[in-house]
Amino acid sequence: MSFPFYSCLFTETNTKTMRKQFIFTFATLIMCFTLSAQTWYQIDSTTDRELKTIQFISDEIGFIGGDSVLLKTLDGGISWNEIVSDLDGNGWPQNLDVYDLHFFDENHGYVMSGLYGAMLETFDGGVTWAIVNVSSGFCQQASLYFENEDYGFAGGAGCFEGHIIGKYEDGVWTQALTTVDWSGTDYVTTINFKSSDLGFAGTIEGTLLRTTDGGDVWDTIPNVASGYAITDIDFDGDLIRVSHHNILEWSSMTSIDDGLTWQVDMEIGSFFYPAFNALHTTSQGGAYAAGSIDNFDGQEGIIFERSTFFWNSVPVENRINDIESHSGVSVFAVGANGAIYTNQADLASTIDEPQTNPIRVYPNPVSVGEELTIENPETSVFSVRLFDIQGKEIASKNKATVYQKTSISTEGLERGVYLIKVYEGNARVPVSYRRLVVK
Repeated sequence: MSFPFYSCLFTETNTKTMRKQFIFTFATLIMCFTLSAQTWYQIDSTTDRELKTIQFISDEIGFIGGDSVLLKTLDGGISWNEIVSDLDGNGWPQNLDVYDLHFFDENHGYVMSGLYGAMLETFDGGVTWAIVNVSSGFCQQASLYFENEDYGFAGGAGCFEGHIIGKYEDGVWTQALTTVDWSGTDYVTTINFKSSDLGFAGTIEGTLLRTTDGGDVWDTIPNVASGYAITDIDFDGDLIRVSHHNILEWSSMTSIDDGLTWQVDMEIGSFFYPAFNALHTTSQGGAYAAGSIDNFDGQEGIIFERSTFFWNSVPVENRINDIESHSGVSVFAVGANGAIYTNQADLASTIDEPQTNPIRVYPNPVSVGEELTIENPETSVFSVRLFDIQGKEIASKNKATVYQKTSISTEGLERGVYLIKVYEGNARVPVSYRRLVVK
């Protein structure tokens, strides 16, 4: 669990004298230290690998990618389990580092498997994968953006050629951006579109690209990253915010003229001097920024949340690489050492503890062929459903046959992690979850 530390991100002012600017800054600092910041809670991720990217496709289903790992949740982020993946029958290659991912539904999705890896596609929720040929010479697979299943972009770098962007339209990949820098290390790190025509991309060496025709032509735009990595692009109304690693310029820049000119983001200045890796604006208008800081009392990550007048910052133990939300209020951040943080205390409760209903599941772990018992001491009528990690229902007992205690056979189940959901009466939303390990 993180602890709150209150810091202010200064708002830009037109004060003409240093004295007025000092008074303004001092008053703002006092305000910052008197208001509360959001608390972040850590969730068990079942892995200690680096986590780099997160996406929710619904309030219940989400994916996290990282260092040779892909995690999936079926319960809104309460529990995350590793997907058993297969590429040409050889298992998930240990050198494939998921830099970015995009799922359209719980079955169809893509991952970018890192530098000198591959772009991979799945149609069964991540159980099996196939290599996608973006274009010839596309060597470093790093970033994705999709408007829909028929229109999207892939970013990376060519084979010793520098940054390139591939465009996907109606089943065909073409090279939309031909490299101009001839740097074998300057790959495209992030792509995002403000509208169907206006889009942006950033590279690991601070190149900012802009398109006004839906991605056919990309222009290089002067910016304040100054050779440091550009990491994320976010839109908040007319404001465009881009994060980067130039800590001397607050690691964030903004534009209010559709990306033609860029200014240092004075609102997000901080004594921590973070290197921002991720930005996110929720559907409810909440704004977040996250990244890494120099060791601060054992804390190496930081998450910023915008309040009404300024931003609050909360150091956390691990570096943050990405941030995402569902339902407009449930926010998740992922990072180093398998770290998953959320701003919702109830979501951070371990799945093996009581939630709204104190059911018991035993034995757990359970051996294949052994009978599993589910008890609900407080409700006489309830139903139970057992799911595998892909979300497929394996077994169930309906409410007409369950009275305080029931049993489910594990005969025929494969070893692995499963999810038990318990429902009361005719409710469609489960009142309790349990993680089941079959050994």
